[in-house]
Amino acid sequence: GGLLLPGDDNDRLAGAIYGVASGPLADDKLSFSLAGKAAHKDGFVENLTTGEKEYAHDTFYGGGKLYWTPTDDLNITAILSAKSLRQDGNNANRAGGPDRVVASDLASWQDVDANMQAINAQYAISDTMKLTSITTRSDMELKGEIDFDFSNMKFVHGRLSADTENLSQELRLNASLGKWDCLFGVYLDHQEVSYVAQMDSMNPMYKSALTTKLTGKSYAGYIDAGYQLTSQIKLLGGLRYAWQEYEFESTILSGTEEESWTNLSPKIGLQYAFTKNITGYATIAEGYRSGGFNDRAFNPDYYTYDPETLWSYEVGMKSVLLDNRLVLNGSVFYMDISDMQVEENITLTEYYLTNATSATSFGAEVDFTAIVADGLTLYGGFGFVHARFDSFQDALGNYDDNKLPYAPAYTYNFGAQYRSAAGFYIGGDVTGYGKTWFDKSNSASRNGYALVNAKIGYETENFDIYLYGQNIFDQKYDVKNWMGMDVYSEPGEIGLQLTMRF
Repeated sequence: GGLLLPGDDNDRLAGAIYGVASGPLADDKLSFSLAGKAAHKDGFVENLTTGEKEYAHDTFYGGGKLYWTPTDDLNITAILSAKSLRQDGNNANRAGGPDRVVASDLASWQDVDANMQAINAQYAISDTMKLTSITTRSDMELKGEIDFDFSNMKFVHGRLSADTENLSQELRLNASLGKWDCLFGVYLDHQEVSYVAQMDSMNPMYKSALTTKLTGKSYAGYIDAGYQLTSQIKLLGGLRYAWQEYEFESTILSGTEEESWTNLSPKIGLQYAFTKNITGYATIAEGYRSGGFNDRAFNPDYYTYDPETLWSYEVGMKSVLLDNRLVLNGSVFYMDISDMQVEENITLTEYYLTNATSATSFGAEVDFTAIVADGLTLYGGFGFVHARFDSFQDALGNYDDNKLPYAPAYTYNFGAQYRSAAGFYIGGDVTGYGKTWFDKSNSASRNGYALVNAKIGYETENFDIYLYGQNIFDQKYDVKNWMGMDVYSEPGEIGLQLTMRF
């Protein structure tokens, strides 16, 4: 178990207790593992109307696994898990409003309940062939209310509920046949999504209600293969075929809308071993994102939008150096995105997801892990991306060459940790992000920022104790002017963590 005692934001406190257990049930054939966690954090956004701190949340998680090995060639794992979130208030305000202060008359809230069940079975057909079956069922239910005007007047209040159910089956066959390494697979799933949204206001013009239901199924077959042409050269290839069919119902539509999409995506590549510890590679692959439905479309021309595709080109290197004390990897990439799914304004006030543009992205990444001394490890990475629309205009403006939303110009991380033979531990890391835009017009943004975390403690066979800090300099990384709102980041956290083993 553990206990966290973060603070530093006035009287804001948090706590968590968690535990794991595992062991045999029947000789070496049957065993289990269990895990659970309950956590609470106080809110940090002051509500002048209620006198409360908003954005408090409670999280609960429980899960278990049952491992069965009836024979040496067959192992089966049954998995169960459930998670719930109870959130009071929210971490946003109207754009340009007082920092972390609202006056909402509605006690906003959000409840999320999710559960998952799965069976993973693996059968070794021979020394060179393995069959895997993964059966999964999942369900997530979301409910909530939010005060969109963030004031003590009933201008715009929203209520929503959503329920998503998914059942899937995947079969994989791994095979090593001479110079060939192959993965064959098929995937099937069935999905059902129900959604209800209501907008309430003292102004009748802002009142609305929407109910939708999406039912769909998809099938896919794929193969990934590698052929060892020489001792240094390996040819890579792959192919994936996907078929999807969906039925969409909405209170706005005058009936049911049906649509299906198919796609065949190839991949080719080359891998070259310069030495046994240094390998270079080059790949070309097509990516695919399924089409969908606009749930609020009144115009039949915009009921659906089409799939998005991209071609990616990547060249990279992976290496293990200095007697396995240094892992160093790097790559450069280029992506050409077609029929990009974007939010297009067809009038000044009416907008839908469409395939209105294309985009280009290129960049580079590097990461390393180094054991520099006994017990001392350094690690880090850096990524750069240049991602922009090619040509894009709509009723609100021209976005040619604008930066793509949600793509920071760069990311980086660097950290170190030291463990002594006597049990002393110290570690820290810094993670940074470049400026990020959150809309097509590049008006909503978050400035570049860096978060610093640290941890110091003592570890033994029976217990560990740590003093830790997350975002120890209390760096703010708010999103400004996103959909008319400022979204606040979590404050820094300092706490005590205790782990005991029995």
